[in-house]
Amino acid sequence: LKSSEGLTNAARYQAADMSQDNYFSHDTMDREGERLVKQCGPWDRIANYYSGASGENAAAGYHSPEAVMQGWMSSDGHRANILNPNTLAIGVGFYQGGGDYHSYWVLDFGTEIDASPTPILGNLPENLVFLYSIPDQKLYPSYQGFSPANVGNNDLLTWQVTNSGSFFSADPGNGTTPTSIQITPDNFDQNKVNTYTGEITINVTDPSSVAGSPHTSQITLMVVDTQIHQVFLPGVHR
Repeated sequence: LKSSEGLTNAARYQAADMSQDNYFSHDTMDREGERLVKQCGPWDRIANYYSGASGENAAAGYHSPEAVMQGWMSSDGHRANILNPNTLAIGVGFYQGGGDYHSYWVLDFGTEIDASPTPILGNLPENLVFLYSIPDQKLYPSYQGFSPANVGNNDLLTWQVTNSGSFFSADPGNGTTPTSIQITPDNFDQNKVNTYTGEITINVTDPSSVAGSPHTSQITLMVVDTQIHQVFLPGVHR
């Protein structure tokens, strides 16, 4: 079984509504003075959050998950919902506070699994800029690092780096999120004014077909014949 956000929201809504309006029913009710007025049935309520509902268990007055499960398993209809082989997803709602029964429980069942969030390669720079001062004999900054990340879900991404340009190194050349990549200009003429350009490409090798992969970052190194007193050269990330 998979937990469904839609079924969970539908179950939580009903549990809270029963407590707040002081009733117990699969139908969703509104209290108007001393009267309870039906707003919708369980299928219409669940359909606001989820497509493919197959059943619902509700309970009130039980003060622990173990107790409510024992109650449901002792009832043929509730037990059949729990053991239905066609059920693939569930959502649980619990609310404690008001109402005659104090504790309200709802368990919704469904035949559709929520789509998993798509992995997305992100947290990568568009450009990295370095400056080397010939009079200072110093590189600003000495290196830059960044950490490829999966900004779509929590799956690990295995990536590989390819370089275009021989004036810098990228280390490591491959890894798995959240391993960082360090870019260091280390192969250029330190006595001649020049501008070097290159790029690195980060490609996810596992899993396949990841959004945002491959991603190319531009690398620029400017060698200048002036002293540098203060430099701020941020990488631009997306």
